[in-house]
Amino acid sequence: MNKFFPIALLAVLILGCKGGETTAATTGGGSTTALAGQIYNFKFSPTQGEKYRYSMKVVSQGRTVEQGFTIACEKAEGGKFTMVTSIDTFKMDGKDVPASVFQSLKNMKSTAIMDSTGKTLESKTEGAPGGVSADTPTPSLPTKPVKIGDTWEGTAKIGGQEVKYSYKLTGVGNEDGKEVATIEAMTSNIPGGGSLDGPMVLKVELATGMPYSMTMKSKSKDPSGNDVSATMEMTRI
Repeated sequence: MNKFFPIALLAVLILGCKGGETTAATTGGGSTTALAGQIYNFKFSPTQGEKYRYSMKVVSQGRTVEQGFTIACEKAEGGKFTMVTSIDTFKMDGKDVPASVFQSLKNMKSTAIMDSTGKTLESKTEGAPGGVSADTPTPSLPTKPVKIGDTWEGTAKIGGQEVKYSYKLTGVGNEDGKEVATIEAMTSNIPGGGSLDGPMVLKVELATGMPYSMTMKSKSKDPSGNDVSATMEMTRI
C-alpha cells in the first residue's frame, strides 16, 4: 500500500500551485472555438457550497490505483476561497483496499485558503497517514490576460520542496456545455528524482478556474536503478 499511495497522490500534490506570472508570448496552438488573438482572463472563482468531484487513475509497474475525491468550496468571501479536499473512494487493481486503510484515507482532509489567482495563501492537512500532505489540485493560473500560445511560470511545494512549472495555453473549446481551456505544463525537478515524460495536459473550466481534467506521464528510477514509468488520468465526474 505504501508504495502506491504516493503515486496516486502525486497529481494532487503537483497541482497545488501558486498563482503564476505571464512571462512570454508565442504563436501557435489551436482550438475548436477560440478566435485568433482572442484574449482570456483567468480567475479562480468557485461558488460557495459547490462540490467538484473527480476520478483519478494511476497505472505503474503493472499495478492500478483508482481514487475518487471531492473538492468543496466551503467559503467564498472577499476574494478568498476556502477549499477542502477529501477522498471518497480508493481501489487497487480493481479491488477495494482494506476497510481500516480506507477509513484512514477518508479521515484525511486538506484545507486551503486561495485567492482569485489560484495562489494558496494558507493550507493544512489533517489526519494524513504517514504525514502525507495533499494540496488542493488547482493549476497555477496566469495573473495577466493571455491568448493561445502565451506562457507563464508557477511554483508548487511538493514534500516541502518548491518546484517550478512552465505553462502554455494551447486551446479553448467546449466540453459538456462548459468553456474549457487546455494548458500544457512542464517541470524538470520533481522531488525524489522523478520527471514528467512529456507535457502534463490540464483542462480548466474558464468560468471557475477549477480543474476539469488532467493527463500525465512520469518516469523515475526504483532503488535498484530500474526505470519506472507511470501514467495518470484525472477527470471531473
